[in-house]
Amino acid sequence: MFTRILVPLDGSELAEQVLPYVRILGKGLQARVELLRVFEPVSPSLADPAHGLYLDRIIASVRTQMQDYVENVAASLRKDGLTVSTIVHEGNAAASIVQEAETIPDTLVAISTHGRSGITRWVMGSTTDKVLHATSHPLLIVRVRDRPVFGPGVKLNSVLVPLDGSTIAEQALPYAVVLATALGLNVILLRVTLSAEDYPLPASDFAGYPLSRIEGLIEHGDAEAREYLETVCEKLREQGVDSVEGRVVHGHPGGTIIDMTRQIQDCLVTMTTHGVSGLDRWIRGSVANRVVRHSVDPVLVIRAMKDTPREI
Repeated sequence: MFTRILVPLDGSELAEQVLPYVRILGKGLQARVELLRVFEPVSPSLADPAHGLYLDRIIASVRTQMQDYVENVAASLRKDGLTVSTIVHEGNAAASIVQEAETIPDTLVAISTHGRSGITRWVMGSTTDKVLHATSHPLLIVRVRDRPVFGPGVKLNSVLVPLDGSTIAEQALPYAVVLATALGLNVILLRVTLSAEDYPLPASDFAGYPLSRIEGLIEHGDAEAREYLETVCEKLREQGVDSVEGRVVHGHPGGTIIDMTRQIQDCLVTMTTHGVSGLDRWIRGSVANRVVRHSVDPVLVIRAMKDTPREI
């Protein structure tokens, strides 16, 4: 599923906080890691031939510095047994990342979000905003911390897959299967159902089911959710997932997913984007935006295809 993990770096320690997870996934999936460093075009105004400052020499010097940086990072990853290559581009960062990702179909782009505001800072006119909206490749998004705690102690124990019963959400399941079998992870399927306060007062009946009390509607919805999750669990077991469970929890999707990551810990949230607009729809109001912004654990975001037949 993933033969290459593309890791854009900007030379900062914040961006490097994605690397421990790259190590885990690179080893487990036996995927090649490619480090990408992009630098903006050098302004001709910096050249001063009269004093020996020629534009081509300045560009060559900048490229050498960038290459030295990514090679040093690559060397640390190779010590862990990973296959690592490096690329240095001059040009627009977002365009270079998207273009490079497109060169190999089975590419996972692994990036860090910068700042306390999580993805918001990236979204507002930044490089990652453009990458998120332009690439069709899955994105591993890690929210960085002011005080890095990432290092050898970083680990993954579970894959958390939020499902809403739609075929779009189910498109995350093949990725969960690959991750679980390759890395020996538990799979937790999460279905968030409405709380009592979220239901409007029911009519005398709904789809032929008599509902005189709001509790009856909740119980009915929970029973359907549990049945659905058990069906999905059984399909995943047939595909070789040793440990899989379904959980039905009341609440709002975004907040409930975040709460679950704090309870489970060391998990990888794996979820799809909805609709043609991809992350744009999520970021403007909802679930993925909130999860990425507040989840301490990494989030694997997958661009879903519309009108995909149900195949779990």
